[in-house]
Amino acid sequence: MILPVVPPPDPFPGTPEVVIEGFTYLEPLVTSRAVVQPAPGVEWIVYQDYHVDLKVNGTPQQLIVPANAATDFSSVPAIFQSILPKIGAHSEASVIHDWLYEAWKYHRPAPRREDQYFADLVLLAGMRAAGVDPVLCRLAYRACREFGWQLFST
Repeated sequence: MILPVVPPPDPFPGTPEVVIEGFTYLEPLVTSRAVVQPAPGVEWIVYQDYHVDLKVNGTPQQLIVPANAATDFSSVPAIFQSILPKIGAHSEASVIHDWLYEAWKYHRPAPRREDQYFADLVLLAGMRAAGVDPVLCRLAYRACREFGWQLFST
């Protein structure tokens, strides 16, 4: 992945208790196929900064996925892609989630469980805001909670 010259602001609230409300997509997501694959299975990059507004514990916040951030959209095992494909109504939420799974590396030497929890809650809120079926939202969220730590902490 091409890293930003200036580190992005720390997006994580740093508290174990998190309530996310008012999730709003601010512009269309623009991606491009990566000329060089930045990591195995990662074939896309965010072409321009991507912004969303939300409230975290009642405080307005803007999340910015920087241009050149790498994404695979959704890390869904092939066996489950008939239920939740890699690309769909959940794509924007997945790209934000991918970025949050990388963003901790700019701000601390080791991953924190509360940061992964926040990223997973953002995925859930983003999927809901995009009108994804509530059952699929919960399934994706539970899968991230159960299996995401391995991806988050690498």
